[in-house]
Order: sequence, then structure tokens, then C-alpha cells
Amino acid sequence: MVQRTSLPSFAKDIMPMFRPDDIACMRPMGVRLNNPDWMTDPGGDPEYPDYANARRVFAVLQKGSMPPDQPWPDAWLTVYQDWMANGFAP
Repeated sequence: MVQRTSLPSFAKDIMPMFRPDDIACMRPMGVRLNNPDWMTDPGGDPEYPDYANARRVFAVLQKGSMPPDQPWPDAWLTVYQDWMANGFAP
């Protein structure tokens, strides 16, 4: 198992997991997967009290319905969870 030497960040760890096609597919729906300000916005919504954008994206990734061609591997979901658990660093 690889030991992490730093906390996960959006720019270094999360953004690279989204492919250009994933980003383009979600853009018309207002989901800005490649925008750190959007993904790390601390604002909530009726479903999530904080970081609603990032949490909604994770919920869809966790269900396996995004990206449409294949679900993310469990290791990637774990990195995303670690990112959320450690404060949504940009």
C-alpha cells in the first residue's frame, strides 16, 4: 500500500481523475468538474449542508452512474472520500 505524504487536494488528486470527455459531458448540466472554485464551494443545498457540489458529484460517482462508460475504481473513490474528509483542499 502506498503511504500518502500529504493530504489530497482537488488540483493534484481529484481533477486528474476526470477525463476531458467527462468534463465536457457534464458541462451542459452546469456541473463544472474541472473548476476548483465550483468543486470546493463550501455552500450547501437542501440535500447537503456544505460542499454540496463536491458531495453531489461524489454521490453520482459512488453509484457508478458517472462516468457513463465505466465506474471509477474503488481506490479512486477512496481518494475522493479522503479529499472530502480532509477539508476539500483546492
